Amino acid sequence: KGQRGIIQGIQGEELKLALSQLGIREGDECTFTGYAPLRDPLSIMVNRTKISIRKRDAARIWIELN
Repeated sequence: KGQRGIIQGIQGEELKLALSQLGIREGDECTFTGYAPLRDPLSIMVNRTKISIRKRDAARIWIELN
């Protein structure tokens, strides 16, 4: 919890489009904020927006940790 990083890449056009519609792009800083009770989905903060994302989708996002 609290771990930060920079989005380096997003695999898959559908996921890239869905995230871009939320204003999330490669180069943005993100912070891990926690898990749902069953540890899926994950909760992250990107550009002052808190989102929940399924683990299988999160696995397609490359992050360089700070």
